[in-house]
Amino acid sequence: MTGTLDHRFQVLVGNSQLEIALARARALEKAGYRVKAVTTLAEVRESISAASSRGSGCDVIVLDGRWVETWGRERAVTLQSSQEASLAALREAAPEAAWLVTSPAELLPIVVNLLRYGVAEILLEPIADITLQEAVARVVERVWEQREGLRLRALVPLYQISQAFMTDLHLDELLQRIVETAVAATGAQRGSLMLIDEDRQELTIQAAVGMPPEVMATARERVGRGIAGWVARTGVPLVINNEGDIPPFLRSSLRGGIAHSAVCLPLAVKGKIIGVINLTKTVGQPPFTRGDAELLSVLAGQAAIAIENARLFEAMERAYQDLRRLDEMKSEFINVAAHELRTPVAVVLGYAALLAEEMSRQGVLTLDEKWASEYIEPIIRSARRLQELADNLLNLEHLSHGRPSTSEIDLAPLPACSIVQRVAAEFQPLAQERGISLEVSTPCRSTEASTGSRSLLADEAKTILILRHLLSNALKFTPSGGHVVLSIEPSEEEVVIAVADTGPGVPPEKRRYLFQPFFQVEPSLTRRHPGLGVGLSIAKRLAELQNGRLWLEDRPGFGAVFCLALPRA
Repeated sequence: MTGTLDHRFQVLVGNSQLEIALARARALEKAGYRVKAVTTLAEVRESISAASSRGSGCDVIVLDGRWVETWGRERAVTLQSSQEASLAALREAAPEAAWLVTSPAELLPIVVNLLRYGVAEILLEPIADITLQEAVARVVERVWEQREGLRLRALVPLYQISQAFMTDLHLDELLQRIVETAVAATGAQRGSLMLIDEDRQELTIQAAVGMPPEVMATARERVGRGIAGWVARTGVPLVINNEGDIPPFLRSSLRGGIAHSAVCLPLAVKGKIIGVINLTKTVGQPPFTRGDAELLSVLAGQAAIAIENARLFEAMERAYQDLRRLDEMKSEFINVAAHELRTPVAVVLGYAALLAEEMSRQGVLTLDEKWASEYIEPIIRSARRLQELADNLLNLEHLSHGRPSTSEIDLAPLPACSIVQRVAAEFQPLAQERGISLEVSTPCRSTEASTGSRSLLADEAKTILILRHLLSNALKFTPSGGHVVLSIEPSEEEVVIAVADTGPGVPPEKRRYLFQPFFQVEPSLTRRHPGLGVGLSIAKRLAELQNGRLWLEDRPGFGAVFCLALPRA
């Protein structure tokens, strides 16, 4: 033991002669201990109680063996008298303390019986200062070793709590494991864990060991009432080994008597108390010690964190379930709405086409082409636009929920140049109408096509649909007088088709959301460009279904450049 460590130990010296008590106190103070001298057993009891209330306790107690003689020599051998029973209670009040007894030689046959109460050593008088110092040093060493043992013992339940934190994310299982761990670590007979119902401000038992189910189901305690309620309100732990350990204002609220030994500790997270842990022992079991309280305090801290994390996990699970239900409702709504839109749109398109055909057959359109372009063509364009929106909604839902299956993907070698030129030709009239230059920058020569350097392994219909979405997006955001350029860039394993435009591009802070369904770069109330914001999401999903990729990159001279990479054939 080092001198620094000795200063942490408190010694209580009791002797019926004040001069001897003070002399021994001075000798021990010279050795670096904190010492208090008393002259009666009543003062011993008071000192032990005061030290316990401060949470410090006495580490070593040196008693006068002559006090045994005053309890009745004829009964001292059997240790059955009421006085010796009081000595047992005294020993029980300070179970962690190391006890030394000083005795004259003639009282040794009587004093030796105190060894049954765990007295560490008996010192024969007269006692030199050095002898007393060495004896106290020996027992202090034992106390230190016991505390080290407690700390090592704490590692096992702490490890178990840590495992519970990592593995038991379901609250009921976690709470039961916490109680079982606390009971096993302290040797308690019963244990329970109570959590605070915030709405009712009541503590209810959520897990227990050694407690009847009917008690668990009915036991409640108002926050602020009873021992558990008081601990939950104040956050102050209680260790009760006798009635004197209970604050006087709590005694009137106790029901069913007092347990032989009990501990009630708060469970707190970030300064907020969420519940308490209760442990009790019955007569015949050793009472809870200061080491037990220290161990349980650490366990309570770990348990509270684990409980809070389990609560958060369950809240996240509930939120996920709610989101999933909302997603299912949204999908059902979109499916119903899209199907309901398609029916009237098909009717409008059909009758508009019949009207145009009938008027043409009767020669009306040839007489007034302006009338036809102003009235019939807008009907057909708007109907087709509605039809496209409905189709996009259905495609998005179809793709977002893992459909279609791979059996619906028809992968085959395709000439990249042919597909690019076909889609570019399809959008050329729209580009001219908006005053935008649309070109394919890489001409497709017959030698390249024959060697297969630009052949894709892809689904033709879905690849064309991807390019339609990309070109539609590019033409939508490119101003009049701008350019949209398609290029084909073969590599060793892929063929990359790039669609570049001279529009405003996508702000960096919004790119992470670009491929999410219904995302709009512009604010919904002030946007200038129409659309649902589903085209890029559909295109990306279709690319992934073909073992391809779709991304946005920056290139000098362009606003947005979308790159579609598909495997080479």
